[in-house]
Amino acid sequence: MSHTEFVSFETDDGIELNGFFIKPTDFDPEKKYPVITYGYGNAGSQIVVNRWGTQRGPQQDLWHRYMAEQGYIVFAVDNRTTQGRGKAAKNLTYGEYGKYAVLDYIQAVDYLKQQPWIDGSRIGFWGWSGGGYLAAALMTKAAPHFAVAVSVAPVIDLTHYQAAGVERWMGTPSENQSGYDAVNVMNDADKLQGKLLLIHGTGDENVKFAFTLQFADALIRADKQFDMLVYPNQRHGISDFRGHVFKTMSRYFDDHL
Repeated sequence: MSHTEFVSFETDDGIELNGFFIKPTDFDPEKKYPVITYGYGNAGSQIVVNRWGTQRGPQQDLWHRYMAEQGYIVFAVDNRTTQGRGKAAKNLTYGEYGKYAVLDYIQAVDYLKQQPWIDGSRIGFWGWSGGGYLAAALMTKAAPHFAVAVSVAPVIDLTHYQAAGVERWMGTPSENQSGYDAVNVMNDADKLQGKLLLIHGTGDENVKFAFTLQFADALIRADKQFDMLVYPNQRHGISDFRGHVFKTMSRYFDDHL
């Protein structure tokens, strides 16, 4: 299997971000490769780490290496509010959940397009939970930078998410209604471009299945085409059918990226 290659790059406003590549073992710098990017993005999280596995377990890491062997380049980046950058960096999230995650992934696309061995028209993204939110946001708020995305168990509207996990960053809706409105991806459903797959378990105890239904309703009302896969009675980790999830994602990227 390919080893992870760690990199750093600077944003337009001078912030250094850390990322990693996983390349095919037969990588040829003269070729052009499609890219599958992966992200989570919440303040205090970290996925660019020098160890095997990822924040959400070894399956993602093994799937990334499998997809690299199928001819993709896998890329990830930690945005400026993530772990290891100090409290001042985390503070950027206050009142504006997800803002810098979206902006820094747009910067990441610019960085990717500077690499001569990347096909800039074939950049995809996938994420789970907070990363599911990021996938939905990148295909709407940040359109058209990504061609394809898979959004698993996405947080969509923070006014209906766990108060303990949200209000420490956002305050209450009555205090920060504009901030909550800016985060809500349903408000940007009409901006969707590219191919989007929504995946969710109906028994999700963390990010409620209703989030995906609300977003699907907003997309339909905006006359946008998308795909959706529902796992009956599965909880947040869809632990009974992880293999099915990754097979589906493999097929979706193969078909559309």
